[in-house]
Amino acid sequence: QRKEEVETATVMGDNDDDGVLGSDQILTFLEKDLWKMQVGVGRDTIERVNGLKRDYVNGLNGTAFQNDRIVTLMEELEETRRAHEEVPTEDRRMKLVTLKMDISDRLTKRYMKMK
Repeated sequence: QRKEEVETATVMGDNDDDGVLGSDQILTFLEKDLWKMQVGVGRDTIERVNGLKRDYVNGLNGTAFQNDRIVTLMEELEETRRAHEEVPTEDRRMKLVTLKMDISDRLTKRYMKMK
């Protein structure tokens, strides 16, 4: 192979700034183990692996974001439910319905990200 086509594992980055390596087997494989299996790889392979890693990390981040939103919505639902039990109003009832639909939507989005 020509020199410009050969890359090493350093292209992928050996840093662990976000602390997920070591705790996530897929990222560990994409970051470290895959490169141990190959002496030299072409630029197209490196780009494909980087794309897989980027897609996987984006999926993880999307799932974490959905989890954060679900927690926030659940807390808001509990507060609204308590307030509605004390003094029922039409606005609170509609907010309860909206919050339940939002939570359901977030759960569906999280499921699709994890799939």
